[in-house]
Amino acid sequence: MRRNFLYKTGALILMLLLLVSSSFQQLKLDSMRNEMGINDSNDIGDKSPAVVFTTIALGSFRGFIANLLFLRSNRMQEERRYYELHQLAKWIRNLQPRYTKAIAFMAWNMSYNISVTFDTPQERWVWVRKGIDLYLDAIKNHSGDPDLYWEFGWIFQHKMGMNLDDANRYYKQQWALMMVKLLKENPDMDLLANGPRNPGILHSKLDRLGFKEFTELLDAYKMPYSELSSAVLASKDFELPAKITKYIKDEKQQAEIVEFIKRTELKRHEPETIFYLLDGIVDFEKVLAETSEKWDFENFEKRFRELGRLPQDVSDGIVLAPKAKKEIVDLIDSFMRDKWAWDEYRLDVRRMSQINDEYGALDWRVAETHAIYWAKVGLDKNPDHIQCTRMVSQALKDVVDRGRLLYFTSETHQSIDWTYNVDIVDTVSELLEENIENLPEDKRSTFETGYRNFLIDAVVAMYTYNKKKRAKFYYDKLKKRDPGNPNYKKPLNQFVTPEVGEDLGSMNEDQARLVLEGFLIRSFQQVLYGEDQAVFWFTRAANVYQMFKKKTANRKGRQGWTSSFSDMAIRAKDYVIKQVPERALDINNFYDSLIKSQSSDEKK
Repeated sequence: MRRNFLYKTGALILMLLLLVSSSFQQLKLDSMRNEMGINDSNDIGDKSPAVVFTTIALGSFRGFIANLLFLRSNRMQEERRYYELHQLAKWIRNLQPRYTKAIAFMAWNMSYNISVTFDTPQERWVWVRKGIDLYLDAIKNHSGDPDLYWEFGWIFQHKMGMNLDDANRYYKQQWALMMVKLLKENPDMDLLANGPRNPGILHSKLDRLGFKEFTELLDAYKMPYSELSSAVLASKDFELPAKITKYIKDEKQQAEIVEFIKRTELKRHEPETIFYLLDGIVDFEKVLAETSEKWDFENFEKRFRELGRLPQDVSDGIVLAPKAKKEIVDLIDSFMRDKWAWDEYRLDVRRMSQINDEYGALDWRVAETHAIYWAKVGLDKNPDHIQCTRMVSQALKDVVDRGRLLYFTSETHQSIDWTYNVDIVDTVSELLEENIENLPEDKRSTFETGYRNFLIDAVVAMYTYNKKKRAKFYYDKLKKRDPGNPNYKKPLNQFVTPEVGEDLGSMNEDQARLVLEGFLIRSFQQVLYGEDQAVFWFTRAANVYQMFKKKTANRKGRQGWTSSFSDMAIRAKDYVIKQVPERALDINNFYDSLIKSQSSDEKK
């Protein structure tokens, strides 16, 4: 008995010593993990409850469990139990939020492999969307691996943007519908980005506190509001610059400026911010409470997202002069869309506005624009990430090729089409050149090849859109980039003709569409000067349509056109009428006289 007692006592003492020793070792390991930035428990403050729970409760067992679930998910896919696989993917993401390769694979697997096992575009879109949602879940709970942003951008550039999937037009349509609901059909990105931080609102708040010269003070110092805001945010304790406090001495007034900046910059997506902004102008809580549904903010937000606009009850409850009411309605609308974009899609409308400033007015209904956005986010994390750099360059070319949405009619939203965006060619050309110049010599090759292809398309586009001076400008650029190429020694018209004739069979649909629409636009423009040339260009467009259809009949994958000739002719006609609305009758008569015979030939 005594011996057993000694053994047990010794074992207990040894166990206690090992526990003490392990605690010291754990402190050392935790210190090392903190230095390396891989301590998950220190980075859970803004994560979802599921991630917080699994991180704290399961600790080091998370990796083991995630591996077992990953193996099980493979079996689920083989057995076509896709909804169970989707649930397993969400669990794995919660268990290992840093393991971006696995998350990206599972999201890609849903969008690519699982989606194509279904027959209809509607069924396929369900799984493409689940893949997108899984990416977004990972991004919301992730510290910032640029590979994840590149992988996500690839869904927009390749899966949605290209025509390799037969259902790609449906994907484009559904994404465009979602973005229209989120941002409105023709969004004012500057208003969305800057509406809630309008310094005029701060001026009104200070006015009510007795300081009426805030705007004049900034003007006198030649200090933009953005500069003041940046200075406050950069200071240690949110301090105002000395030259501001020199004139604004009242502590309440100073505190109001700081509070406004903190609310509109650091807390801009919090519900309390909109109540703060409207305080003293509209009792927004009372407006919501007096609606027929007696909404609180949460229910109001839910209804706003269902409708994609401000509910009429809320608008009617804001009783102000017409001009003031419009400003307040715009403010609420901007705040709600900004919050919605961030909460659901992790889109920062201020970043979107900056991208527009950098690249021109991009169409945010188009998938390729979102590829640019996510590649730019990846470059924020790692400016040298070559795949993100390449994605920006490729997607910029894509938004020129098919970045102007010709859109389904607002009444039905049943079809979608796009065209060459000739308006941003100059801007994109300059940016692509700049990107190449900023790359090391050993990484320029593929970018240079892509840029030469862009220039070839630009020459053809400008020529067929009857912008011959610009066509020559880009042809000269092309010669300078590749001076030894014999094809570029031909006169401009001889260079363009084979590009739109003999090589038509090697073009993809976007390139052929560029040529055809250019001919159609030139045809309708010629109506202004006489119909002989108009008929010539219209007939040439019709021939291109038929030629491309024949030359791609035996092509693997996508063959022929995804739009009818008459649809493309209508869009070209409407484009020209917008330029010269006073000649709309002549252009419509010309169209009516030719399209009937063309439609008849097309059916035959």
